[in-house]
Amino acid sequence: MTEWLMTDLHIHTTLSDGTIPIEEVVKIYGEAGFDAIGITDHLFDTQSPRGLELYSEGKSIKDLKSYFQRIEEVSRWAKESYDLLVIPGLEICNLVEDYHILGIDLKEGVNPNQNTEGVIEEIHRQGGLAIASHPHLKLSYFMPGNNISIQRHPFHLWKHRERYSQKLDAWEIANGEDLFTAVSLEHLPFVGNSDFHERHHLTSWKSLIHAEKEKETLKQAILQRKLSLFFFNENGSKGKRVQAKVFHEETDPVEQKGGEGKGKVLIVDDERDLVGMLAYNLGKKGYQISTAYNGRSQNDEELKMLGMIYDSSVRLTGWVDVLLNLRDR
Repeated sequence: MTEWLMTDLHIHTTLSDGTIPIEEVVKIYGEAGFDAIGITDHLFDTQSPRGLELYSEGKSIKDLKSYFQRIEEVSRWAKESYDLLVIPGLEICNLVEDYHILGIDLKEGVNPNQNTEGVIEEIHRQGGLAIASHPHLKLSYFMPGNNISIQRHPFHLWKHRERYSQKLDAWEIANGEDLFTAVSLEHLPFVGNSDFHERHHLTSWKSLIHAEKEKETLKQAILQRKLSLFFFNENGSKGKRVQAKVFHEETDPVEQKGGEGKGKVLIVDDERDLVGMLAYNLGKKGYQISTAYNGRSQNDEELKMLGMIYDSSVRLTGWVDVLLNLRDR
């Protein structure tokens, strides 16, 4: 019978870098009333130093045969106990090629030490779906100023989306608590997933898929775009509010200065997370950055900036003085 299935196809367990054993993951999702989940533990390349480090730390699957056998065993119990469909998969990650790809409904491993096309072809040969995992930068990285995650975020699929638009089966336009507006505007086939690693990640974006509770029809529904996104908020709980990091106050000023010869940019917006995101990206391009959150906070040095990015919704009060001071200088 075709129905709307509550689905999450991006879940990590203690079989890689997750913190919850697979049996407990099934219990969590089963008791929450989900219809289908995908277990997609990490499989990192063994070509990059970071990939080897993650492998040695147990954050990448080491025994693929045992991994798939374990999922098969648990899936039978999940069906009997919760009527929950458990789909085996992988998140294949190559830190040299700079991609993360979800393989959904796999029967065996995929070689992570190859280019993007090779991984997609291997997934398709097994009858699985190849999905771009968190293809765009996550705003949630900027909120707490998580520069390490920002720098490590894979961008290859998004940078070359025209090349892969006909090869990948879907793209995550929602991951965890992040929505990727830029990805949705490309009108690509989409899914929303949790990227579950910890217990509180159950509260996140998910997919409602219109299909029978069976692997093949569920995959076809994704290809035919018979799905919708929804935000699953467990028990109506309120998450802890994350304060956006104030880059120009808390970050070493040297990190915000770009290479010599680049211009100076003053970013003014009352949305502090947006200011932080712009400051980081323009700083990486070599610009010297100064930031403010209203029209009154600029000092004389900031008024000498050669360029200005601002939000027109900021109240006009103070801006007349700013512009007059800019003219006089």
